[in-house]
Order: sequence, then structure tokens, then C-alpha cells
Amino acid sequence: MAKISESDIRQLFEDCGDVNLELIDGYLFIFCQGMSNREQISEVSACSADFWRQHPVTLTSNWKNELSSYVFSGDLLLFDMETASCYLHYVADPPQRNPEESVTETSSKGARDGFTESIKTNVALIRKRLLTPTLKMESFTIGVRSQTEICLLYIQDIANKEAVDEARTRLQNIHIDALITSSQLEEAISDKTRSVVPLIDNTGRPDFAAEYLMGGRFVVLLNGSPLAIIAPITLTSLMKSPEDGYYRAVISSFQRLIRMFGWYLALFLPGFYIALIGFNFEQVPLPLLATIATNRIGLPVTLPFEAIIVLILFELFKEAGLRLPKSVGPTVTVVGGIIIGDAAIRAGITSPTVTVVAATTVIAGYTLVNPTLSGIVSIARIVIMIITSILGMFGFFMSIFFVIAYLSDLKSFGIPYLSPLSPPSWADITGALLKKPANKMKKRAQNLHLQDDTRMKDGES
Repeated sequence: MAKISESDIRQLFEDCGDVNLELIDGYLFIFCQGMSNREQISEVSACSADFWRQHPVTLTSNWKNELSSYVFSGDLLLFDMETASCYLHYVADPPQRNPEESVTETSSKGARDGFTESIKTNVALIRKRLLTPTLKMESFTIGVRSQTEICLLYIQDIANKEAVDEARTRLQNIHIDALITSSQLEEAISDKTRSVVPLIDNTGRPDFAAEYLMGGRFVVLLNGSPLAIIAPITLTSLMKSPEDGYYRAVISSFQRLIRMFGWYLALFLPGFYIALIGFNFEQVPLPLLATIATNRIGLPVTLPFEAIIVLILFELFKEAGLRLPKSVGPTVTVVGGIIIGDAAIRAGITSPTVTVVAATTVIAGYTLVNPTLSGIVSIARIVIMIITSILGMFGFFMSIFFVIAYLSDLKSFGIPYLSPLSPPSWADITGALLKKPANKMKKRAQNLHLQDDTRMKDGES
């Protein structure tokens, strides 16, 4: 047990203007303004010394980090000047907001209580949906300076033990000065840090996180972040929306197929158009080819360069819409796109056909649920366009082959990224591509290698 003095404490919190040190009846009261409840502190100070000594704290050689963690978490620390002992009272009341609808994942029929920046609130939002003792929660503290609290949640008798053990090991092996954002945590525990596609999903909705937990995956919560990290994932799981569970199977299946088709269009449509019109124009129907050729008369740039310029212009509008205030962002994006697009066509800078292809590509990208995947698609399609502008249709098919080969080599906590499509798991393919009716969802995904893959027993509804 480490022995400290008043001077040690005052030196530790020197120049910390938000830390109060008040001497009351031989006890030094230490707390952080804004992180502690002042009314509770006043109630504690009005009590007797016997009450103050109810919660002793044993300090180790790492007492500086321990005291800092207590104080900056909002707790009240009492230091006995006579015995040099420390006592703790839980009066934490950090600033936080109430659960409200997620901004990135809006709800039309589902729950509207989204995650907040408080990890305790986020755990409670999941716990109230899964009232079972098999929902386990393990806590970690990461960051030498930030002392960020992390929670690992999983269903003990369902989740893949190897995946959970691997997640626990990766969390314990993170050595960083400060962990602030969920993106830092995702990169730290991801299978491949430099992977161009997301190997970890995230959500701002506790109902979706609970659904993933019941599906055999694990969830990682980060204090200060309104997003829950989910793994292991596959490409098909990234196509699922939190709203899928609230619609009938036919509607959700159709929407899921639309997202998959949108992903394919957003990635390959511009490259296919360049390869077809620039190299294999004899395959285009003559009336359409005549229209395209007429529209391109007098254009100052080549077809590939024109397509890249238009797509970059759309990306500029998209980025501007995200950065501007919500009240004017969508309006500026839509109106600006219409005005500048029409002006570009009239000025002879671009052709109507390329504008339509670019607009279709961008709209198809909006169907993707995961924003990270959407951003990667925007970059990858420009690379594919450059390849097809050089090699034509051969380059287009080579790009498809390269994308499939690259995705086939990826794994998320031991689970192949393209499963259950590759390697094929026939029992899971239908459920991955489509949504089954509730009374037909009797098994969980077998490609995750779960301990308990039975979701519903025969004869139950």
C-alpha cells in the first residue's frame, strides 16, 4: 500500500483548474467540477467522519493514475490528513444526453432510443432488451492518459468462444496514449489494419446491437462514443439494415437485394460504361450509339476523364451536404447539383449520358448501410474506371476478378468475409441474401461456428 501526503496530492492536481481541493475538519475533499454532483458533495460534507470513512481506498505504486481515474470520473475523494488514508464516495454526474433517435440510422418502424456517449447508458439500453444472465459484460481500461472504459458484451452460451477470446486478447494488447474515437478502436482490433473494406461493423441503435448479439456476434462499447462496434461480420451482413427486422420477409428481402444490386452498380457501372462505349461500342444498339455520339460532339475531354470529373463533382456535393448545417445541407446538394449539372451540359463540358450514369452510380451508393463501405466504394470505382480506360472490357473483368479475389482472402475474427457464399454454406445462403419469415428462422448462421445455433425449436412459434 502506497503512502502519500497532502503535498503529493496537491502536486498531482497542480494547474488543474477544474479540480477542487477543500479542507474540511481534517479531511481534504477532492473532486472535479462538472463531473461531480455538487448537491451530493454537500450532503456528504454535512455527515460525520464515521460516514466519510465507509469506503476506504487501497492505493498501489500506481497511485497517481488511480487517484486521477477516481477524480476525473466524477467521484469524491477524501484524504485523511492525520492517517494519510483515502476514502471514496460515488457522486459522479458527468454531462450526458438522453437516449434519442440515431442520426445515421433513422427509424421508421423500429425503436428510437439510440446510443449516447455514456457507456453505462449504452450497456443499460442493451441489457433492457436481453434480460438474461448469459449476456456477459467484461470491462477494460485502455489509454495511458485517457483511461477510456471499454465494455465487451456477448451471449456466453451462443457466441463463438474463439472469436470472443481473440477479441479479449486484442483489447488487452492495445497500448496507446489516448483512445478517443471508435475508429481508433476498430483499427486496433481489426484483422487487417490496412484493409480497404470494413472488417468490423458499427451501429448507433441498441435494438440492432441486441439482434447481432442474439445472432452470435459480440459487441464492443467505448465510453464517449455513440456507436457500438460489432464483429465478426461478413459482406452480406453489411447489406442488412436495422429496419429489416421490423418489416415482413418479402419487403425486407426485396430491399436487401436492392442494396446488393446498388453496391454492384456503385462499384462497377462507370467502369462498364467506359469499357463499353470507349472500346466495344459495336455492342451498343445503333440508335443509342448515335445519341451518345451526337451528345459528345464538341466536348473538350475524353470519355474517361469526363466521367471522373462528373463523379468527383458529385462527391463534392455529397461532402458539402455533410459539412453544412442540416437545415441547408440537403437543399444545397440537390439544388446545386441540378443547377451546375444543367449548366455543365449546356456549356458543353459534359454529356447528358455521362451525367445520368454518374447520378445513377451515386444514388446506388446511397443504398449502402455502412458509411465506411460507401466511402471505400467511391474510391474503388475511380480506380476501376482508370483500369478500364486503359484496358477496356478486359480491364473491367480483371477488376471484377481482383475484387472477388481480394474479398475472398479477408477474414473477420476467423470468419471468411464472403461466407456463406465462399466457402459455400448452403444452409446459410438463403438467410444471408434474403430474410426468412419469422417462423422459418429456426437456426442461426452456421458459418459463425456458434455454440448454440438453435433459434427456435420445432413446434414453437
